[in-house]
Amino acid sequence: MNSAVATAALPPDVRLMNAVSALLVAVLLESEFVYRLEFGTGEPDEFGRRRLSPREASYAIAYALGRLA
Repeated sequence: MNSAVATAALPPDVRLMNAVSALLVAVLLESEFVYRLEFGTGEPDEFGRRRLSPREASYAIAYALGRLA
């Protein structure tokens, strides 16, 4: 039996619980779900912002592009 047919045979409340469970697993396994460290480098500007270090900038770009895939 294929998994789509097996899933369709489940009651709606069980399918909802499976979907919520899969969503929570995906969110909790995301490496930056709990915290995302960006300290920046150099002196802060008048708004208290600092430029991202090259490593922090590369992580931010990879994170943004990873969401598009």
